[in-house]
Amino acid sequence: MKDSLNSFIRVPPLASWALDAVLRRLVPDGEAKYGRSMVWPETFVDRSRFAGTCYRTAHWVRQGATTGRSRQNRHTTLKVPVKDLSLYPLRTDFRRFLCV
Repeated sequence: MKDSLNSFIRVPPLASWALDAVLRRLVPDGEAKYGRSMVWPETFVDRSRFAGTCYRTAHWVRQGATTGRSRQNRHTTLKVPVKDLSLYPLRTDFRRFLCV
């Protein structure tokens, strides 16, 4: 069965293709739901489990890492994995757009 699936599925850069498909939907879906266009979608990658290679290959921009605590954690007792934050600019004029 596995060989028969491989014979007709041909998407060499599958991760980049999937990320691009999601990004194409973000703009119209964001405008429909929030009434404004998306500028910088974000993603968090658990660095203890993943390298984030597909995001780097798809030209996402790594911005830094989280502190290892949850936003739901008011008392700083819960420890969660440190994650890398990456963003993807959907507009070429994102700086001007965000500073307005």
